[in-house]
Amino acid sequence: MAWKDLEFPEGTRNRQMPRVQVDFSKPIGEGNERRTLDHPERPDRALKVYHERRPEMSATGWRGWAMRNFLSVRNRRQRRELECFLDLHLRGLTSHPDLPIARILGFRQTNHGPALEVEKIRRSPDDATVARTLRWLLESEDYRPDMPAALNNLMYRLEYFNIFVCDANYENIVMSQVDGINELILVDGFGDYRLIRLFSHAPWMVRRNIRNAFMAQADLWGLPWDAPSGRFKINLPK
Repeated sequence: MAWKDLEFPEGTRNRQMPRVQVDFSKPIGEGNERRTLDHPERPDRALKVYHERRPEMSATGWRGWAMRNFLSVRNRRQRRELECFLDLHLRGLTSHPDLPIARILGFRQTNHGPALEVEKIRRSPDDATVARTLRWLLESEDYRPDMPAALNNLMYRLEYFNIFVCDANYENIVMSQVDGINELILVDGFGDYRLIRLFSHAPWMVRRNIRNAFMAQADLWGLPWDAPSGRFKINLPK
């Protein structure tokens, strides 16, 4: 008998949480597994909701079977982000103003299933508009020359907080302005993806992971990479 078929005695309290109504037609961002949506009740927050019909769920072979039958496979992004954020929380770092990732604030039930409630990175504290992605910034003549230095700063902060990077693509990085300073923030693609997370606790391994993740993107972004320092070259002509 499945758990959903169990019968409960009369008088059992109804402790069902109210569901948040979200609209999939206007996502902030969209990936293979989840869609990021505006929180309808909190303008300073966003919701990461699973794709209910993503291709992996109906794929043939081992991957599709595992996605349908193992929650640990289906929820791998959620799990690694939560583990990473919990590690930071236990170290007392989640309230640090220079935190280079979007904060996780809890779970909510929606009309499309469970969602991760996260900090919505806005363009500035006075502007509720969602922050622009690195892709947009690199395509802008005004912002592109400043991106190598900004990316180096992001890498330094990720190393300082010992955050493992599993996907540094430009859709996962956004820019916010605080006190007149532009800072890049990783909103997705963080947390150790490996089964045994031994090396996540070794700072030198995390530093190597961060540098490899960004070096792999340098050619795609068209930004020069300085191999000896493991950083982007700066002082490019405007």
